[in-house]
Amino acid sequence: MRVTIALLCLTAVVYSVVAMDTWTTKNSMLLAVSDHSASVIGSRIVVVGGCSGGQTCSGSFCGCTNVTAQVQVLATATDSWSYGPAAPRERYRGSSVTLGSKVYVFGGRDVSDNLVTAVDVLDASADDVASWSWSTLAAALPSPRSDHCSFVSGGKAYVVGGYTAAYETLASVATYDAATDSWASATDMPSSRGDLGCAELDGRGYVFGGFSGTDFCAPVGALDEYNPTTNTWRARAALAHGRGDKAFVAVGGKLFVMGGEKKNATTNCSKYSYPIVEVEVYTPSTDSWELDTPIPDERFRFAAAAYGSSIYVLGGQGELKVASDSYDSLATVETLEVTGASSSAVRAAHTTVVAVAGLAAAAVMMVVL
Repeated sequence: MRVTIALLCLTAVVYSVVAMDTWTTKNSMLLAVSDHSASVIGSRIVVVGGCSGGQTCSGSFCGCTNVTAQVQVLATATDSWSYGPAAPRERYRGSSVTLGSKVYVFGGRDVSDNLVTAVDVLDASADDVASWSWSTLAAALPSPRSDHCSFVSGGKAYVVGGYTAAYETLASVATYDAATDSWASATDMPSSRGDLGCAELDGRGYVFGGFSGTDFCAPVGALDEYNPTTNTWRARAALAHGRGDKAFVAVGGKLFVMGGEKKNATTNCSKYSYPIVEVEVYTPSTDSWELDTPIPDERFRFAAAAYGSSIYVLGGQGELKVASDSYDSLATVETLEVTGASSSAVRAAHTTVVAVAGLAAAAVMMVVL
C-alpha cells in the first residue's frame, strides 16, 4: 500500500472546455464506504461492499479496519436509499457489472488483504429489493486480482488489469459469458496497470489511467480502446491529467473521468500524491478531450454510476484526520448533470486546495492506494 500527500497545485490548462455541467448534492448513503463498486439495475443504483471502518495509519502505511458485505440500493426516482440483502462475503477494491437483471461482483480483497476469488451474483429481477437473492458462480475468477476494472460488451463481462496478491500490475483480461457460464481470456492490454478505470461505449471497451507498477511518480494518462469483434486494442488520445483511483463512466456518447490522484515528484513519489479535481470528457468521434466542471469535493477510492444524464459520485475516502492519523470513509453523494453542450475556452489558474490545520503554503492529504 502507498500513502499519498496532497499539495497546493496551480496549473494552467488551455484547450476545449465543455459547457459547464452542474453538480448537485443528493441524499447520503446509509453506510459510509470507500473502495466499493456500483452498478445500475433499471432505475436503481446498487452499491456493493467497501471499506466501512475507515483507514488507520501506522507510520507511512494505512489499512482498512472493517470491510463490509452490505448492499445499499438507491432509488433514483425518489433519491432514497435502502439496504438490500448482504453479499455472501465481505470485499473491497473489487468491481461489478450488470448483465441482464443480475449484478456480478469480481475480485477485490478482504480485511486481511487476501484476494477474493469467488464471483458473487445478485439476482435483482424482483421489483421488491427485499426479494433479491445472492448466489456464487461455480467457477471462480481465473486470474485473481484487485484494483482492476470491468465492463460489459455483447453480453460478456470483461475483467481488466489490476494487482496480484503482491501488488504486481496485470495486463491480462478475463472474460465471462453468462450465456454459457464460462470464462475465457481476451488479448492483454498494451501495458499492465492497477487502479485503472473502464467504461463501455458503442460496444467498445475503454481503459484509462492507473499506475504501471514501474513508475509511481507518473500515473498513466493513456487511453486504450478495445474492440471485442477483432479482440484487438488501439491507443487513443491521452488526456492532460494522468490519474489513478478515479471514476470513469459513459454518458451521452462521451466518456467522463472524475477525481483521482496524481504524484508529486518533488517528494518521495512512491508514497506521496496530490488530489485531482479536474473532470475531463472524451469524445470518441473526434478522439479528443475537454474539461468540464471540477468535482466539488476532492475524493479518492469512490464509485460512480450513470443513470440518464446524471453521473452519481458515491462515497470514497475523506481527508486525513491529523490528530488520529486516520481517514473516515464518506457517505456523501453528488451528481454531475450532463448537458452535452460544449465550447472552446481557457481554464487558467485552476487551484487544487486541501485544508489541513497547521500547514500554510501547502495543504496535506494522505491517501492509501
